[in-house]
Amino acid sequence: MSENEVLTRFPAHRLEGAMRFSVHEVRVGTEAPDFALSDLSGKTVRLSGYRGKSNVVLMFGSVTCGATVTQLRAGKPSIRSLYARYKKKGFEFFLIYTKEPHPGENIPQPTTIEERAKNAARLKQEEKVNFPILI
Repeated sequence: MSENEVLTRFPAHRLEGAMRFSVHEVRVGTEAPDFALSDLSGKTVRLSGYRGKSNVVLMFGSVTCGATVTQLRAGKPSIRSLYARYKKKGFEFFLIYTKEPHPGENIPQPTTIEERAKNAARLKQEEKVNFPILI
């Protein structure tokens, strides 16, 4: 699959690139651009729905990304423990599922949104992700 096909098929990947590499790069304290992505149950989540209501923490990652696993599991403190602590204080956390940085035989690069959702569900189960994953 070409890079262009990946960008067309997977809006979360486009969002990550726009937020990290555009001339309007998002930094702490700046307003992130609005987006609408589905969670694993199919519900659409819009960032604008949280504006003025709660602080939002966005994490980008995937099941084959070592940094994602480390932050979820072993960070000091881990993202999971931060979510448990700050959810009570009005923070929302979302993991935006991106393309696989290290696809392989057991976890190939997804070519459909269904395969992407399957990989995201695997991450949620294996790493006990306690907040929504958006695809």
